[in-house]
Amino acid sequence: MTLVFPAEVRRKAWIVHLAIIASLGVYFLAARFVIASQGPPPDPADVADGPLPLLRVILTALAAIELVAALALPRLLVTPKSVGRVLPLQVREKRVESRGAAEACLTLSIIRWALIESVAIYGLVLAIMSQDLAEYLPFGLAALVGLVLTPFSSRRFEQVYHQLLEAQAQGHAPIG
Repeated sequence: MTLVFPAEVRRKAWIVHLAIIASLGVYFLAARFVIASQGPPPDPADVADGPLPLLRVILTALAAIELVAALALPRLLVTPKSVGRVLPLQVREKRVESRGAAEACLTLSIIRWALIESVAIYGLVLAIMSQDLAEYLPFGLAALVGLVLTPFSSRRFEQVYHQLLEAQAQGHAPIG
């Protein structure tokens, strides 16, 4: 059995995914222009005494948590119960096309991408506050890698769907 998503949903996913990837470049340029317009950078001794070091630690920790959450989200949210709500369990054909499953998968992907994009925003905030473009780079690169590693995919839905169909074939309760 193959799970097929409508082309329209796949197209939406690619547009959103590419737009979020492009936003990383926009954040870099925004940081560059804001920093250039702010005049000379602050004295490093003044920065060390201010709130920036603590903010850097907090935002780095949040970024790490969000990246892990974005990668783990399919395992946490795509469960037999959630898949059973959007996909038919009486399947006779080799291909199953489900708009409900496709929309649910798209929503999950957008949530993942937004979590990852926020990592770049943290870098933007740090770069502007420190007037140092180098502050953006690790956050922007981490976000870029995260976005590349999380393309729109139905793989987790298919795994759980196959488990449901196998459980049903063996006479077990399909949703639990």
